Parts: sequence; structure tokens; C-alpha cells
Amino acid sequence: MSSYANYLPSQLSGGEKQRVAVIRSIINNPLILFADEPTGALNSKMGKEVLDILTALNEAGQTIVMVTHDIKACVRGNRILYLYDGKLSGEKKMDKYEAENRLEREKAMLLWLEKLGW
Repeated sequence: MSSYANYLPSQLSGGEKQRVAVIRSIINNPLILFADEPTGALNSKMGKEVLDILTALNEAGQTIVMVTHDIKACVRGNRILYLYDGKLSGEKKMDKYEAENRLEREKAMLLWLEKLGW
């Protein structure tokens, strides 16, 4: 992203702006990293890269609170809270994310969400 250092925000695409925002949020090593739809404006390749970065940060001890509607992002978490109409409707704890178990996690997450009426 250093190649964009001299660009004005109006010269960046939505995805570039989102990636810059992710970098800005982690650069100061915050106690808690809040991520609101961190992959929302990204294509699948860039979204995976951002999720890989967030996963690595979490494995290194970074606390991350992420809000998302994206199952691929959701399954990266180890504690998932389901909110419905502003109220906590469910909680699911999961083991550490392993890429090779991604599909199993997605299936388990979808079954759990279906039971909650998603």
C-alpha cells in the first residue's frame, strides 16, 4: 500500500480505501481492534488477504471485535455472538481457525444460524 502514500482519498477505489483503513487501524497496535465489515468493499482475493491478516493478528494475541454479515469472515472467529434486533440471541464458541477446516466451520455456522432463524 506504500505506493498509494501520495494519493488523495478521491483518487483511490473503494477497495483501496478499505485496505488503507485496515492498515491504519492496526498500525498503532491497539488493545482492541474494532472491524465493521472489514471485507465489505473488497473482491474475494483482497477480502481473503484482509481476513488472513486479521487471523494472524488474532493468533498473535490481538483482540478483534468484528461485525459482519459475511460467513467467510464469521468462521474466522473463535467466539461468535449473534445479534437480532439489537439483542443478543445466541453465542457460539469455536476452536482456533484452521484453513483446511474452513468448509466444516462454514457448514456448522450455517446450521447454527439456521436454528436461530437467520
